[in-house]
Amino acid sequence: MRRVLGVLTVCLVIGSSAIASPLTQVLHLSSSNVELVAQVPLRGASAFGAAGGHFSTRTVAGVTRTFFYVTGTTSGLSVIDATDPFTPVVVGDLALPHWENEDVDLAGDTLLISADGSFGAALFVIDISLPTAPRLRATYKFQDNSATWGTGKPGHIANCILECRYAYVTGARSGYVGIVDLGDGTDPSFQPALAGVFRPEAGASNPNGGPFRNNGITHDVNVDSSGLVWETGSGGVSVYSIDPAQGGSATDPVRVASNSGVGLDTLILHNSLRPQSGNYVFVTEEDYFHPNANCEGSGRFEIYSFDGATITPVSTWRLSDPDYSYQVQDATAGYSCSSHWFDYRRNDASSSEELVAIGHYQQGVRFLDVTNKNSIQEVGWWRAPDAMASAAYFHPTDSSIVYAVDYQRGVDVLHMCEGPCPSGGGLMAGVTLHQLSEPNVWMKPSKAWGYACPVVRTRS
Repeated sequence: MRRVLGVLTVCLVIGSSAIASPLTQVLHLSSSNVELVAQVPLRGASAFGAAGGHFSTRTVAGVTRTFFYVTGTTSGLSVIDATDPFTPVVVGDLALPHWENEDVDLAGDTLLISADGSFGAALFVIDISLPTAPRLRATYKFQDNSATWGTGKPGHIANCILECRYAYVTGARSGYVGIVDLGDGTDPSFQPALAGVFRPEAGASNPNGGPFRNNGITHDVNVDSSGLVWETGSGGVSVYSIDPAQGGSATDPVRVASNSGVGLDTLILHNSLRPQSGNYVFVTEEDYFHPNANCEGSGRFEIYSFDGATITPVSTWRLSDPDYSYQVQDATAGYSCSSHWFDYRRNDASSSEELVAIGHYQQGVRFLDVTNKNSIQEVGWWRAPDAMASAAYFHPTDSSIVYAVDYQRGVDVLHMCEGPCPSGGGLMAGVTLHQLSEPNVWMKPSKAWGYACPVVRTRS
């Protein structure tokens, strides 16, 4: 018997078709240079563990501590003390009625969590001045406005603009971004208010994008260290300026460049990073279509060049080794291989090595060497039997440690060793492919979004 979890929806896809004949074999859980050193289950993990997170290092009572703020899809905010990267400890939480906030953004004492248009379309403004005791400071609820929001209001992801002076909230079905004024912090009674909307080119409709053929969506916003605002969505990746010297503002951004969907296969470009505001932009593509009947080719990681005026494709990486995929026998069951949230690191000033860690849903966490922008190489991976990896984040004080946020497992703490790890990499012998592949979470298509945002079911 299956139990439907209310009317909640989640923007990832899992099928429920039967896999072909089970295959018994020895399966690796990781490459030899990656090991699991800790796991932090979170509240509500029986259905979903965690969706997104954000590190913050700050001084509390004269002691410098590193905190990891993480959200589950339905369970609010959890605060993990990650001062010792190898021994995370949950030190605070805040229950919230939200769905599906995929990411966490913060600045100073302000943290943002959103509720998707499928569940209230709201923005929660949280005070983290005392990290171990986060409190709700204010709430803004998006009102119905079919002329602007179309059939889905914003609330999928909220991002800080100008150190959280404003919030950009994405996810409206029409591709628009809601701009919410959060106040300047001087008036404790100030209530958030809608300051405007804009539709970046990244929110344009996509002829290959399934539910976004006629209605676009802006998925994520990222501000680089120079202050440029990057958007990703069904229309590709675009960048805007909010600098008054360039004619822009937080409530009226001006276009700098867009790739107009160049290189976009299906669904959406998911999120982006521009390291050190340099000449390259990294992007993941969310994609659930398996052209080779297995995970090969799914969910691309892409590198673009950026010269200040144009965004040009440079190189692409895809899953390519079927031995790394549990569903090598039959991927028509719809298991999710797509890339999702990723992070970037450069070891130190004396090293030229550049790495990216990506959450790849049921294909776990993948580590890519992006030092040579024209030739991306996979250099490590971790994939638990029940993996549903949403995101991966390098620890800010120890770049050999990655906190992997997983929809089912909570937070996995991974160590990327210099050479083979002492554990030698994980093995599971004598188990069936079917046992390892079958997830605890199932889906059916939603009426509004289809398989881009299916209705959640769990097995019981």
